[in-house]
Formats: sequence, structure tokens, C-alpha cells
Amino acid sequence: MSGQILCRCFVEVPMFKSLNRIRAAFARASKRRRTMRELNELPPEIRKDIGWRQTAHDDEIRLPF
Repeated sequence: MSGQILCRCFVEVPMFKSLNRIRAAFARASKRRRTMRELNELPPEIRKDIGWRQTAHDDEIRLPF
């Protein structure tokens, strides 16, 4: 019985690593969207000064992983 539990733990560990990678990818994507939204909300003069594009055409669907 304890052999089954030990074996089961080794099988589940890679699953948790995959879930952590997915969670981290979603966190990066969320941070990227938040940053872009904040930059797009700046006045046009400031966006021009920092070299940010005039309009944000983010119409492509991006997966975070």
C-alpha cells in the first residue's frame, strides 16, 4: 500500500510543475496587459516622448504559454 502512495507522488510532481509553469505564464501575460493598458492611458504627448506607438493594435490573440 505504501508503495502505491510513493509511486503516485512521483507521478503527480510533473503535473504540479506544469501547473506552476502555466500559472507563471498567466501571471506574465496579466502583467504585460496591465502595463500596456497603463501606457496606453498616458497622454499622447508623453507616449510620443517615450516612443510608444500612437495606437495599440493588439488584435491578435496571444496565449500566455
